[in-house]
Amino acid sequence: MPAALPIDLLIGPHRAAQFITDCVTELIAEDCIPEPAAYDAVCRAVLESDPFVLAETGQVWALRPSTHDDNGPDGLREHKERPGMLYVVRRLRGDHGRLTVEDEWGERSIIAVTQLADYELDQWMWARP
Repeated sequence: MPAALPIDLLIGPHRAAQFITDCVTELIAEDCIPEPAAYDAVCRAVLESDPFVLAETGQVWALRPSTHDDNGPDGLREHKERPGMLYVVRRLRGDHGRLTVEDEWGERSIIAVTQLADYELDQWMWARP
């Protein structure tokens, strides 16, 4: 599903280019694929708003308007309605795509990055140098 806002509008074209280049470099190093294929994969993932590639510390993800409240997958707040907003406190890189998030009620959880599939990137407070 396409991103609600292109990342260059959220963080600016220079930072968007830096983010994409960093993702490509990481993909080349980890998966040993050629640079053109890495750029293609990362750019496609960014355009499709793939949270596995996009999710970073400092982002706010909003529940997509087309998503109804069915408590969410994998136990995310099963006892309450699904949060309308998730703030990414930290991406746990060594933990295979898990995130520490905080919802609009101030409650923190550790979730799989795939749980952001029903959300769209809404804000990004750039925290990189």
